Amino acid sequence: MKKRVRKSPLSASEKTVICNIYKLVEEMWPKDQFLYKNDIANKTAETSGVHVSTVYKVLRKQVTTKQVRSPTPAPKRLTTVDKLELSGIRRILH
Repeated sequence: MKKRVRKSPLSASEKTVICNIYKLVEEMWPKDQFLYKNDIANKTAETSGVHVSTVYKVLRKQVTTKQVRSPTPAPKRLTTVDKLELSGIRRILH
């Protein structure tokens, strides 16, 4: 899989895919080799196209909360005050 290009946060479905890839890699790991979590995370990151630290963050969140969620949207910025509102505020204050 190609490297993930988008800089936006991972959606819930993408996080679920990362968890499923991790489980699959863990199950498919050769029985004659010792099971290192770091190697599994590296293979998962390579397969899913994200960084290893992202894999660890998603897995940690999934273990602690037993679910993965999409991030909450950022709050909207307040609009700028136009001249009419500004003059009204000045009249009230002075």
